[in-house]
Amino acid sequence: MVYLQKKYQLMTTFVVALLTAIAIPLLPPLVNLVIGRSPTPLERVRIDAITVVGKEGFFRVGKSTQGRWWFIDFEAKALLLSGILRLMKNLPS
Repeated sequence: MVYLQKKYQLMTTFVVALLTAIAIPLLPPLVNLVIGRSPTPLERVRIDAITVVGKEGFFRVGKSTQGRWWFIDFEAKALLLSGILRLMKNLPS
């Protein structure tokens, strides 16, 4: 009897772990579906982990699965940067 209880407990633990592993990647799209919000273009970017250059926890660069290079923030999300390229003291009138 004790053997069957342990076997049942082990099998239950395995099934819960398996269902959790399947459900976690599906959770964000399901939440978006329920609340009616579609992911932003930056949320759709998937970075190929092999191409990431830089130290984890800092800003890095990496190539997406579509072949485009992206800046990656410290939370491992794609990032668009904009800034000033050049300042000119005297602009022509």
